[in-house]
Amino acid sequence: MRLDELADGYTNIEFRGTSVVVTLNNGKDSFEVKKTLGSQRRLEKYRQRFREELEVILGVFDEVLTKDNLF
Repeated sequence: MRLDELADGYTNIEFRGTSVVVTLNNGKDSFEVKKTLGSQRRLEKYRQRFREELEVILGVFDEVLTKDNLF
């Protein structure tokens, strides 16, 4: 439940052998550029949005790793 809250959507964790696959379904196309980067200002807006999206993803991983005491 906490992961869904952090992701602002649905999370799924799947264990495959020694790998773990984490998916987030929040209805967003993360890291997608929808318009032509015609200006430095637009590029900076995309960079900031990408940073915010990455923070969400890293927050989910931090929660998983902290919760399972993997450190």
